Amino acid sequence: MQLSQDTLSKIDYSKNRFLIDWFSFSSRIDSFDSFRKLLGLDHVNWELRSYSANGYTNTYYFEGISIHDAGYNSYRFKGTDSEQEVKGAWLEMSGSGCRAFETWGHGNWQKLLDYAVENVDNITANRIDIAYDDFVGYLDMNKIIDDTRKKNFVSKFRSCQIIESFKNDSDETAYTVEHGRMKSDTYIRIYDKRLEQNAQEFTDHWVRNEIMLRHKRALALMMLLSDEYEYKDGFRILKAEKKPLNEAYMLIMNNYLRYIEPSDTDTNKWRSPVAAHWKNFSEAVTSYRVSLWSIEKVDYNTGRLDNFVENMASSAIFTYVTIHGVDRLLDVCNKKQSILAPKYQYLIDNSMDQSSSTDADADIDDIIDFGYSKPQKLYTCICCRNAFPASDMISYNNASLVGQCRGCNNLYGGVIS
Repeated sequence: MQLSQDTLSKIDYSKNRFLIDWFSFSSRIDSFDSFRKLLGLDHVNWELRSYSANGYTNTYYFEGISIHDAGYNSYRFKGTDSEQEVKGAWLEMSGSGCRAFETWGHGNWQKLLDYAVENVDNITANRIDIAYDDFVGYLDMNKIIDDTRKKNFVSKFRSCQIIESFKNDSDETAYTVEHGRMKSDTYIRIYDKRLEQNAQEFTDHWVRNEIMLRHKRALALMMLLSDEYEYKDGFRILKAEKKPLNEAYMLIMNNYLRYIEPSDTDTNKWRSPVAAHWKNFSEAVTSYRVSLWSIEKVDYNTGRLDNFVENMASSAIFTYVTIHGVDRLLDVCNKKQSILAPKYQYLIDNSMDQSSSTDADADIDDIIDFGYSKPQKLYTCICCRNAFPASDMISYNNASLVGQCRGCNNLYGGVIS
């Protein structure tokens, strides 16, 4: 997903970070209602999709988060390997869904991980992705690419590839190194995030190294990141403390992939010393304790809103107003105010915080107070292009400042003076 310039400008490029970038598990004891409460998202409006997935009855969607619910019926369907029983619900959060959970939900990843591990007998882990963003230069893409081409690495993967991509108007080439396959249970990808996000004006270095884990390996990571307990004589006793995120990340990374210094005397590459650039990366990751992962907010701003309304929805709005009139549009909008999506409420709140309440109140007074002595602003009709003061309107709406021209009974346009 391409981040906006506003979001890119707010990233702290002086500090490397970890992000959970995909999270998914299914539960035989949960439902749509219990999952949305678990996420702290029971206050938002979920969209009921017209399709179902993998035998589930209903799919509910919100900002990159899908909850597939089996409903009251439990039945069997043919999966990829054998017949499976569908019951309970399946939670699936993409990268944008993870950001929505952090922004609009409670954002407590530890709560989700602990819930999955505590109910492991009724949980099936599907996928978890952990991304490490390097802004300061520990991951050297040039050396990684060079060592990959020379096969100076040891790996448990059977395949590896280097992908080159570039834009016609740029002299820079973006590289991606993949170990494993996207559909396998373990997959590692190292790539130039700076070029992918067009963030050259904000940082000279942004390399992402991400690990994708599925099924049993995803569950193993979830268990590493949660405390393990056992019960003795009716008491719950801590058996093993959870690993810091960076330590768990590096345990997995070193188990599957390691770049090395080639040896002329030892043919067993697994005994070769670690390459200097990879050692720098490994030591930098494990030199401190990461108990919490970074929280990255949803990338939504007025620019994206304006682009959607002006470039994608404007024709639909014009057609709707032409057929039904302005009053019906205003009535529909007013009814929707109580059920605004969180991202829209966020923009409204921010715009109110940044604007001057005195100036805003004065602008409204200019329109709704026909008797006061201040000169009124002029408006122009989008149909007949006549300029007129607010007092000449047939009707108006105080909240959205929409009215009708007395000359042609059509929607008026912007302020002239």
